Formats: sequence, structure tokens, C-alpha cells
Amino acid sequence: MPRTPRLDYEGARHHVLNRFIHKKATFVTDQVCAMFLDRVAETPSLYGCRIHGYALMPNHYHLMVETPRANLSEVMRHIGGTFTQDYNRATQLDGPLFPGRYRNRVVESDAYWQHLLAYLHLNPVKAGLSSTPTNCTWSSHDAYVGTVKTPEWLTTSELLAMFGGPEGLARYVADVQRKRRDAPASFDPDDFWRPANTSPSESPRLIDERTAEQALNEVAAALKVERSALLERPRGRTPNPHSWVAIWWLLRSTSLSQREVGGIFDITRPRVSQLRTKLVELAQRDPSVRATMDGLIEAAGLLKL
Repeated sequence: MPRTPRLDYEGARHHVLNRFIHKKATFVTDQVCAMFLDRVAETPSLYGCRIHGYALMPNHYHLMVETPRANLSEVMRHIGGTFTQDYNRATQLDGPLFPGRYRNRVVESDAYWQHLLAYLHLNPVKAGLSSTPTNCTWSSHDAYVGTVKTPEWLTTSELLAMFGGPEGLARYVADVQRKRRDAPASFDPDDFWRPANTSPSESPRLIDERTAEQALNEVAAALKVERSALLERPRGRTPNPHSWVAIWWLLRSTSLSQREVGGIFDITRPRVSQLRTKLVELAQRDPSVRATMDGLIEAAGLLKL
């Protein structure tokens, strides 16, 4: 039977994972872990992908990969193939290391993407390898919180902007570890290893059923502008921060995916993500922007991230 094609598209965000054959503990020495990450580190320059997070466990790995060129299969073929060659050469063994193709899920929801990073960083804790995610050498946690230098191949800026900086990420991870924060409804670790080429189902982010029209009206009222001002295409050298707020609020307060929000503004999913990040960064510098965002959240009865 022919294999089902992978779900991938330009700008897709993937949770990628795979186990070693017979679930054998293979990431057991620093040399082997470094060997694997050396191959991961090559992929952004070779294939134009972005690596947003990782965790290496004794018998499996997790990667958070963004594919602007819709080429996940090439990225993973390089990682799996070259690492297998390196490992076999170093150990004087032969044969495959993995039992089959990697698993992947496309992630549309920012809330899911954020929680996934926390999940990866807490993997060593859950496995009893460490009591805290800090100082776990083979996850991306310390690079995110600034206790080690961030490697050039690891993209941390987007997720740090979502969390409001390293401190916000550290608080989020601590809350998850202490069971003070629930995962998104669609986040199911038991489902990770199921063979599939689908994205996790989107979970509602609202207490009520807010429509895109309602969300846009709320932003227009908060900014005291006409709704048409929100829909001016945000591109080029003349940015439209009003549209940034609208994009952020649609993602924050409705169940629309980034691709659906992009359709409203006639921009791509990666551009939606970029503009959301720009707004969060602007809010860190401009208290009035932060106040507008907080006002929308409080009026809607939503919890702040």
C-alpha cells in the first residue's frame, strides 16, 4: 500500500517526534546527543526551516519545526539519515535506528504551540531525569530562559514574544508543572504517537461563541477607529498597528486558525504570526498598547496569558 503523503504547507508549524527501534535507549551519552543536534543545527541553513524547540529523551526525541518552504520531509530525511550514518560509524554498528517514519502534527493554534514548548521542557522532569526543567542539557529550556547562550540555529524570538519574555515562559512552565495551568482541550500526549497526517483539532478560546465580526467590532471600539481601518492590508514600509491588534484579538478571542485570520486580511499564515509577534513586542515598549490589549481581555472575561 502506498504511503499517505505528509500534511505540509508553506509556513506550517510541526510537532515532530520519533522513537528508536525497539524503544532502545540511545540518547544516553553527551556525545550521541550532540551528534544528533549537530544534524538538526544544519537544517535551517540547508532547508530554510526554523527549529523552535527540542527535547531529547533516552529513547525518543521531540522537535518543533516550522517549514516556510513546505519541505518537512526533506528536513527530516536529512536529520534521520545523516544521524544514523554518524551513529553507526561511531559505534561500528549497522542498520536502521528508527522503526519507521517520524510522527508529526501540524499546529495551527498559538495556545497549543505555547503549551507544546512547555510540555517538551517538562519531559525530562516527567521521566524522572531531573527535578526541574532547568539545567537539562538536552532540551531547549535553558536557551529560552537565558541560562545558556542561544544557538544560532534555534529560533526563540516568536515564542518568547508570545510568553512576554523569558520570565513569562518560566512562569508558564512552572504553572504547568504544579498543575496550575491546564493544557488546551486539543492537547493530548496519548495521541502523539498515533500515525496521522492531521493537525490537532482547534479548541475554542472563548467563554462564549464570539464571531470574527464581533471581535473586529470590539477592536474598532477599543481603538476608536472605523472598522475599515482595521482591514487595511498590513504590509510594506507603512505598518498598520490597528490591524496588528485586530489580528492578535481574532487569534486570542475566537476559534479561528492563523490561516483563517490570514484570509480575512489577505496575508499568509507566517505573516499573521509575524504581525502578532510585532504587536506583543510593541506592547512591551508602549504601555498604551498593553492597556488596550488588557482592556479587551478583561471586557471579554478571558484569562491573561
